[in-house]
Amino acid sequence: MTPAIISLVEIRGVIDLTLVNSMHPGTIDTDMGDQVLVTRARNLGTNDIEAARRQVIERLPIGRIGTPDDIAKGIVFLASDDAAFMTGAGLVIDGGITAQ
Repeated sequence: MTPAIISLVEIRGVIDLTLVNSMHPGTIDTDMGDQVLVTRARNLGTNDIEAARRQVIERLPIGRIGTPDDIAKGIVFLASDDAAFMTGAGLVIDGGITAQ
């Protein structure tokens, strides 16, 4: 999606395009992450959110659900000088689920 955003920004001339990157988080221990677990539990035919949590954790190579700090560190990196030569990139922070 990042290349599409870059093209749209260039076409509209909204900003002087220097750095456009995107963040792609996995399941994170937040209210929104809890909503994902509720939906997963329903899809399993149960209301057992903890069973859904265990199922998610079992699928994650890293063996845990992400935290807001995990995502914040990625955002801090993208906003830092360390990412000064990155543009058009998507930073995936999902506990390795997309790498499977």
